[in-house]
Amino acid sequence: FERLRGDANAQLQHLVTLQQNAGSDLGHRDAEVFVTALLKGRAAEIRATAESILGQRFANGPVVVLELLDQFTDALPRQSVSDLIAQITGDVLPPLRATGWRFAARTALTRHALALRSDRLAEVDDTAGRVRESCESQLSILRRHSAVSMASRSAHEAAERLASEWREQARGRTPREPVPGPFATIERRQATIAQLAAGPIERYVAARLATLEWLAFVTADEAPGLRTRIGRLLDDATASRRETTHILDQAFEVDLAIARLWLVRIGLGRALDAALAEGGGS
Repeated sequence: FERLRGDANAQLQHLVTLQQNAGSDLGHRDAEVFVTALLKGRAAEIRATAESILGQRFANGPVVVLELLDQFTDALPRQSVSDLIAQITGDVLPPLRATGWRFAARTALTRHALALRSDRLAEVDDTAGRVRESCESQLSILRRHSAVSMASRSAHEAAERLASEWREQARGRTPREPVPGPFATIERRQATIAQLAAGPIERYVAARLATLEWLAFVTADEAPGLRTRIGRLLDDATASRRETTHILDQAFEVDLAIARLWLVRIGLGRALDAALAEGGGS
């Protein structure tokens, strides 16, 4: 959308496509660009289209609503924006020219954003529980179905224990052409990443990165003929992570790479490549 700056018709068409295909929320960078177009877009038709999309698609999107709250502070008063805020929050706002209009609008947006955040936190807790259970199940399988000695307290702790087990699976192997590198090199790199990780989500991503590399190391050792494909998969995963702007997007890319590596490991990788080529996706 930003690359189309100066071409209002192309930007408008981009918004129409978004309206047809978008889900209920946007990523952080996309939300920033979208709300900027809504509040500060030069063309009235672009602003109006963005307002319509937000009301129809993103009224309960936590990221978009929070971005609207952030940018609302220095936005020019506009009746259509006031109507939009009243629509998505359910609050009755004072007239646009009233002294307390901006305060009332911000208060309504703040309450709405907090309510959405509470709902999202409950979803996050549920998802984290399922992630923890998944990691513990994988750990049990790696240990030949023996019971996990003690349940992990969190998703990132379970992910760290799973990564540690994969490191043990890799220990002692001496492949002639190790992928993605020698055991000691991977160990040093993962130790550095783990030290830099702050907070549970970053620790989870660090652990999943470690699992990805150790799984690649073991798979390439067991099936040397797959080394090139595994190396390419890791390179693609690194490139995808570099394009992300949020830690949750990085977590998704790492887990997606692990899933693809498992498909290669169990012999379904070529079917995956064919499906992606046919669909033109990634």
